[in-house]
Amino acid sequence: MHKQLKIAILTASSPFYAAGILAYDLKNLLQEAGHDCIIMANTYFENNKKDIIVFPSKLGNFIKRIDEAVKRRINKEVPTDDNYYMFGLKQRAYKPMHHRIISRLPFKPDYFIYLFPQYFLNAKDLYLLNKKTGVPILWFMMDMAAMTGGCHYAWDCEGYTKSCGCCPGIYSKNPKDQTNNNFNFKKKYIEKTNITPIAASEWQYGQLKKSNIFKNKKKYKVFEPINEAHYKPADKSTARKELNLPLEKKILFFGATSVNDKRKGYSLLLKALLLLDKKLNREEKQGIHLAIAGAANNDFDFDLPFTYTHMGYFTHEGLPRAYQAADIFVCPSIQDSGPLMVNHSIMCGTPVVAFEMGVATDIVHSGSTGYRAKLNDTGDLCKGIESILKLDEGAYLQMSKACIEAGKEYISNESILNQLNEVFHGV
Repeated sequence: MHKQLKIAILTASSPFYAAGILAYDLKNLLQEAGHDCIIMANTYFENNKKDIIVFPSKLGNFIKRIDEAVKRRINKEVPTDDNYYMFGLKQRAYKPMHHRIISRLPFKPDYFIYLFPQYFLNAKDLYLLNKKTGVPILWFMMDMAAMTGGCHYAWDCEGYTKSCGCCPGIYSKNPKDQTNNNFNFKKKYIEKTNITPIAASEWQYGQLKKSNIFKNKKKYKVFEPINEAHYKPADKSTARKELNLPLEKKILFFGATSVNDKRKGYSLLLKALLLLDKKLNREEKQGIHLAIAGAANNDFDFDLPFTYTHMGYFTHEGLPRAYQAADIFVCPSIQDSGPLMVNHSIMCGTPVVAFEMGVATDIVHSGSTGYRAKLNDTGDLCKGIESILKLDEGAYLQMSKACIEAGKEYISNESILNQLNEVFHGV
């Protein structure tokens, strides 16, 4: 029996919306394991739960949003490349929050867990929170923001391994630019803070090992938890009937927001689908249907070679049905620490075709749990989709079972608790 711990999860996102739900699932996982756990959220939402503390009032949140808009406007004074997600350029302008966190704590935690840092706690605030409470901080990396001088995704830039500067995200040739200033500010405080960085995949862990800011910190890898009571295998026909999807066709499922989002790789997916169309005969083409989730725009109306259903945005409770209905989940992301949708699909027993990046490097194994394509190689992505489409029923069921087994081994509640316990004992 492990010692009961007191844990405070700090997040800038709502734990009931989109990726922010990770905080809620993590809280529940820790509570079910017998730990005393709360969420402290720096964003307003209607809340009546005693184990969730919301900082801003409705009015306070309105003022906070204006303040964030001003910060974004300041950021926009410096031209940025949107592909780098340059949301962290003015970290020193963040309002101190450590004192408010300390004043609202219902207990002294054994650990703080920090998620989603946008406009919340900068490196100095984390240092002061740690110094005044003596509580170690576990920083779960949602992207590369913690390691860099301003970007959330560095692409091929290796600046974070040195000291940033000459940042392609702000079209800079100056080694002493704003990203270099931010980097030095972060490094100064992170080095004297009892803080432990935690990666969500082997791919991200590799980035973390090269990080100069966390050079002298012990590092861990813990997969992102999900609600395994929701994400589990289910009857495909039942799921398809609920979603009004064809019962007899092979369903390819993917999430989509915009074909212009380079990081999510949707333009690469469209190219792979066009290649697939050329390789299949008429009967095979007619046996394929695309299921698309997300607030996609009309860009998806052209060049799609197969029939499709745009299912719109799913609630957290409704999303598992999409994986359960699908024969394949296709993840074309090319720059991501997850994405969490890969974990979802594996837990539902649905094979994944993905590029070789993020969590796919850990749990997507070609011929076993899906197909892992060479990064940016649309021909290889097409090959992976085709290979699974052409499996006979027995081989497909074997692959689905392999997904379920991989889910149990790597991303089940039991597995993630073991990973977390290793962190708790090592910090």
